[in-house]
Amino acid sequence: MPSLSHGTVSIAYRTDSPLIQFGVDELDAAISQSSHYDLNLQPATDADLYIIGGDADAATLDAAIPEDVTAEGFKIEIADDGSIYVWASDDAGAMYGTLELAERTRSAGEWGEIEESTINPAVEFRALKFNLPWSPYRYGEQTEIHFETCRDLEFWRAFLDMMARNRFNALTLWNLHPFPYMIKPHAYPEASPLSDRELDEWKSFWHELFRMAKERGIETYLLTWNIVVTEEFADIHGVERLNDTAEVIKTYTRESITQVLNEYEDLTGIGTTMSDWMGAMTPREKQQWLKETFVDGIAAADRPATFLDRSVRTNSIDEMRRVIDEADDVDNVSKIWVPSKFNWSHGHSTTALEMTHDYRSGEVDDSLWNPEPTNYELVWTVRNEDFFVLRWGDPDFIRDHIQANHASKSYVGGYIIGSEGYIPAKDFSHRVHEHQTWQYAFEKQWLFYLLWGRLLYDPTTSDEVFEQAFETRYGPGLGERLLKGYKFGSRMPIELAAFHAGTWDYTLYPEGFLAPVVARGLDDGVSPFISIDELVDHQTLDSSYLSIPEYIEARDGGEEIDETRVTPIDLAERMERNGEQILGIVDSLNANVHRGTGALECELADLVTWGHLTLYFAKKLRAGVKYETYRVTGKRQKDDAVELLREAADHWERVSAVTDEHYHEIPYATDWKEGTTFSWKKYNDQVQRDIHIVQMSRPYDYKGA
Repeated sequence: MPSLSHGTVSIAYRTDSPLIQFGVDELDAAISQSSHYDLNLQPATDADLYIIGGDADAATLDAAIPEDVTAEGFKIEIADDGSIYVWASDDAGAMYGTLELAERTRSAGEWGEIEESTINPAVEFRALKFNLPWSPYRYGEQTEIHFETCRDLEFWRAFLDMMARNRFNALTLWNLHPFPYMIKPHAYPEASPLSDRELDEWKSFWHELFRMAKERGIETYLLTWNIVVTEEFADIHGVERLNDTAEVIKTYTRESITQVLNEYEDLTGIGTTMSDWMGAMTPREKQQWLKETFVDGIAAADRPATFLDRSVRTNSIDEMRRVIDEADDVDNVSKIWVPSKFNWSHGHSTTALEMTHDYRSGEVDDSLWNPEPTNYELVWTVRNEDFFVLRWGDPDFIRDHIQANHASKSYVGGYIIGSEGYIPAKDFSHRVHEHQTWQYAFEKQWLFYLLWGRLLYDPTTSDEVFEQAFETRYGPGLGERLLKGYKFGSRMPIELAAFHAGTWDYTLYPEGFLAPVVARGLDDGVSPFISIDELVDHQTLDSSYLSIPEYIEARDGGEEIDETRVTPIDLAERMERNGEQILGIVDSLNANVHRGTGALECELADLVTWGHLTLYFAKKLRAGVKYETYRVTGKRQKDDAVELLREAADHWERVSAVTDEHYHEIPYATDWKEGTTFSWKKYNDQVQRDIHIVQMSRPYDYKGA
């Protein structure tokens, strides 16, 4: 242990690195909060702590970076005299190693309680997806409400700090057409609707955002859709705003890409999507357009850039790989990532790859990685269109996902985590309350980001780390129970998404038990709420799960159901166990914990909600089996189904009551019969309708009196 006779921890580090400085600042705060010592922030040659970020730093100590430390990794060693060394091959690794020391200091409550370790990142590209509210892909109040927050650099400072602490190293920024907010094109100044003063303000914003990200070891990328221009450009040139392949649009797009890369030196790269407004084009035409705009635009820039070529509605992997081969020959294309949607828009479902979005059908085309690529790496995009309001966190799901879809697949180099219909900026869902200790939506969802970031970096990170994070927030003795509660609760949306297949964004919203646009089953045309009929008559996403009709056919046909298959009854039993566990955990916490501890009251309310949602799902599954059995066989099970739905309704009533105390009715992006807002209370009548549906039902072969 370092000698601390004067109550000061002295540190030797290179002060010209903003990344290392970020880590040192975090360590300073941890020592100040947890110990009786201060941190001497002046570089020292005879120090308690040495932070080494590369060969040049190591050379000053007549040493070398250990060979087992890779890019962005670190090794913590303790010398014979008790001095602590953080060895890293780069500044990012040195920052992460120092952040590790800060975390361990907070956990131990004392400086110096450190164990030696070596940690290297398991996943190279660890990115967040952030949809911007200007020129947005999803229009509506749920997007517009974030505009002011997302123009505030203090918001971005907090968001980037969170990313760095959680070991994310890439921020992908998505909107339809970012260029008018960034440049006035040299040859097409009419494309920008902004005045010179307005554009200068935007330019300052972008430069500062990209700089702050770089100073935290975070790469930045712009992601667009195709083909899009501004209304001003379209009017002047007599072209369409969307999906016009006119030569003037091609030239404008290519030159805009070049100019953006030249003017924003801290921007890491650019990416795009062959989708949405290119439906009339052949796969070859789509890819050729991409080559002549994005690839050629990067080639003409004054510097190299990384290219993200999304595999979305390409309709031909062969054509996509042809253009990637051409891009690989461009000196300015420094690296190529190919993001692909894991299980389309509902990545928080099953860890088995059941669909992508290369084709409208969702079929998985393994030619994206077979033969294995040598000039690009695949990036799984794990979307969350499934829980926007309630807190979520299941480390086991994330570990299993990485193990199944990255660890043994050398062609997978990264993950992008995020949403299309949810922007984690302004928290507009929560009612004003004294327990609201957070300012931004991502701060409320702190566990989601902590788990994904830390486990992408190191999937072996133990649950104790996350339990300690709860205790740092809410006090000792709570972490194990809170994390366990979230593990059980977070399975509900995962299991519903695995059982009830969704495709694009609004085909499923498990948190609300909604399927606004039905993808693969019955649409009764009444409501976005998943009715009992719609739950029964629907395909599963996970091919190991049996739908209710499949289960009844196998059961009544005398078919032996393989033990690897999950029946609706198996799933109901699992949900019942989980729901009871959640509510039991909350009861134990309520009995021993002061409810007014900051946001803990709200955390517990979310757990109660997950508990009753889980039990609602369980009862409805059992009711669905009874209901369908009655309709298929005529057996007297209708009354049982009605009783189960009444029990389910009791759980929904608790969900409605608890959430109404905490949450507003919120904007939700799509048009349906109930409008464009969501709350659980809004669907109380649909829960009762299920009971009526079953009461009025008849067997399929019923011919009347």
